[in-house]
Amino acid sequence: MNFKLLRKIYPHIEAQNKNICWRRITDDELLKIAGEPQKLCNCFSMSTRDALINSSRGREILKKRIWVDKNATTDSPAYKIILSPNGRDEVYRVSPLDYYTKYAGITATYNEIPKGSGNYKHSESNNLNTAIDIAITKMISKHPKEKPWYVRLFTSPISKKCEFNHPSKAFEWFTGIKPVAIGEDGLFNNLNKNKQETLKQLDELSGTDSKNYSFILLTGFRTDKRLENWHCYPIKRIGYSSLDILNKRTDDGLRFTGAEVTKLFKALVGIDWRKVEK
Repeated sequence: MNFKLLRKIYPHIEAQNKNICWRRITDDELLKIAGEPQKLCNCFSMSTRDALINSSRGREILKKRIWVDKNATTDSPAYKIILSPNGRDEVYRVSPLDYYTKYAGITATYNEIPKGSGNYKHSESNNLNTAIDIAITKMISKHPKEKPWYVRLFTSPISKKCEFNHPSKAFEWFTGIKPVAIGEDGLFNNLNKNKQETLKQLDELSGTDSKNYSFILLTGFRTDKRLENWHCYPIKRIGYSSLDILNKRTDDGLRFTGAEVTKLFKALVGIDWRKVEK
């Protein structure tokens, strides 16, 4: 722990914890975090954020659910974040002190220079991604069943609570809306068993402006060298014959046909905003 740094910022922290004046997060701030790389084992959450920010409705919802200290004077401001475990809205506050004490491991990971990823540069928007993951960690501590038992069983004891989970959980936490989830809970390694349902969903979205939907794809055990094991990819575009996804670890864009999607991916999860009442 950096006590010298703590002593330096403590007066600011003490002042910030009193009578905080909140403002909503902006479009620009959300778009900045969409450009940040994945540094934790939280692709389920990072890809979901990216997919939501890629849509106009998703951004509008996030702007109503993420608040920041209007008068922050440090690089690690206070945030107020609304998450929806068990379908109920709950407020989780992240104080400037959280970044450097109990949740310092999350902060340290976000502050590392990405390895093998020359396209990325460190950005001040890291503090928002850090705050969101601290809020998720607090929420999982309060509601441990928000992480399925088999995920808890097979993850490392040193893994962070904001790591390893279902993308459908993240969609629900961030929006309060239950997403479409095809193949996520099944034991199958690809979407062949759900081929008809998957292709129907993709066909409904094909050619539609990406601002109208927020979807991700999840792999199981890798069956293609372009993909990673058990990894989530936000969908950036769905055309009539192919779709584009992004690997947030490497910033690599990938393109697949609908037939390839059913063979290479385990699950399709997301929200068609045209079907959600405003």
